[in-house]
Amino acid sequence: MIRSPTADTSTPVASSPVVRIQMSFVVEDVIGMFILLWFPRFGHRSQGFTSPGELPAGINLRENPWTENHVTKELGSFAPLAAAHFLTTFNSNFMKNALVFLVIASMPLAQAEYMSSFVSAAFMFPMIFLSGLGGQLADRYDKSRLSILLKGLEMAAVGCAAVGVALGSYWVTLCGVLLLQVVGSLFGPVRSSLIPSLVSKESVPQANAWIEGLSFAALVGGLWFVGFAFGLPQGQRTAATACVLVVAALSFTAVRFIPDGIAAPSGSRVDWNVFKGTWRTLRDAAAESTLFRPIILLGWSWFMASLALSTTPALVARAGGSSAEASWVMIAYGVSGAVAAQIAARICRWASSGSAVAVAIAGQSASALAIWLASGGDVKAEVLYVALCALGAFHSLALIPLASFIQVHAREGRKARSAAASNIVNAGFMVIGGFGVAGIQMVGAGLPAIYAAAAAISVAAVVAMGCAYMPIQRRS
Repeated sequence: MIRSPTADTSTPVASSPVVRIQMSFVVEDVIGMFILLWFPRFGHRSQGFTSPGELPAGINLRENPWTENHVTKELGSFAPLAAAHFLTTFNSNFMKNALVFLVIASMPLAQAEYMSSFVSAAFMFPMIFLSGLGGQLADRYDKSRLSILLKGLEMAAVGCAAVGVALGSYWVTLCGVLLLQVVGSLFGPVRSSLIPSLVSKESVPQANAWIEGLSFAALVGGLWFVGFAFGLPQGQRTAATACVLVVAALSFTAVRFIPDGIAAPSGSRVDWNVFKGTWRTLRDAAAESTLFRPIILLGWSWFMASLALSTTPALVARAGGSSAEASWVMIAYGVSGAVAAQIAARICRWASSGSAVAVAIAGQSASALAIWLASGGDVKAEVLYVALCALGAFHSLALIPLASFIQVHAREGRKARSAAASNIVNAGFMVIGGFGVAGIQMVGAGLPAIYAAAAAISVAAVVAMGCAYMPIQRRS
């Protein structure tokens, strides 16, 4: 029998009524997305868009005020992709957290803490070496059919991981999660390049805000469900884990509603050598200086976000908090990020967002500095928790304009490969962060020193990259 790593004297997070309220919001998101899927009046699922900026007939962004809301007719064409993203992210978060639970249950706690950091960093390697291949495939073949193929493979990976969780096997679960990472790495550039093909240029930031908000909702849902499943007896845990197979099937169903015929006008050949393809993807992105600066800044923002997520349990424990408090801090982190994503989308729609990126990176620096001060002294724990949530909010404030800029300004026929380059850089920063934090912890250095260094580098990033002058244009 595997012991539950979350067992303590505090109230379990999964049984808390407030978490059940949070989960009701997640359910509302899923229901809303599937309403858009199944009703053509809102979904426009029968229409294909072969070029960015093409809108369904009868929709005029400048004359129809309904398009200013987050549920619009135009974004209805984007609903299948958003629904599939939410469901896939839910499964991925559930499986990764389940793996962490199995790691903690199978070894001493002190060893498990840095082992979890190593495992999380290792998951980024498929993204580094397979994103380039995914970008080439997305620029070469029909994105809708490619999505269906990858989601079919994803169901097999989820099945493998679910068997591992049901058996309580760390290694079988690890194999399943690695397969999920492989499929996710190939699908990432497909998803990013689909967004500017499904919505107009002006709506790309709002679509990215939807993706970000659903990601945080999936994080909350996956965290809640894994705590719920591991709090059950072995037999009931197996039944609960089987639910992820249903979620995977729903994700496969959702992508089938993505309009056909979304293929880039590119006759480029696919290089199946993943190492050579990764190098060429980065080299071509570096040659476009207009895109490469935002890619590097976005990678650093992801480093800060991954640092916060991976060290939250340890920071909360340092402040004297319980595992339940750590879960609540992560939930608050997600909510703050989702709210900030909507704010960032509004900024991108009505004003120049280059300065917003500078403020966001500087805000991450200030948040890291506050975490350093709070975790290294006698500051109240609440200050630490607020600083962690602020770090999540500033990450979203940087993510939306940077990702939107890359998607909109990438050259036609290369949008997926530009997105792949961004994913490679993001994963590289997260690998450096994961292994670096784990290695520093192994040699005895503390988390406050890590956050102090991160704060200093963030300040340098704002100055060196000149992001206040990045050419993100005001909406005409």
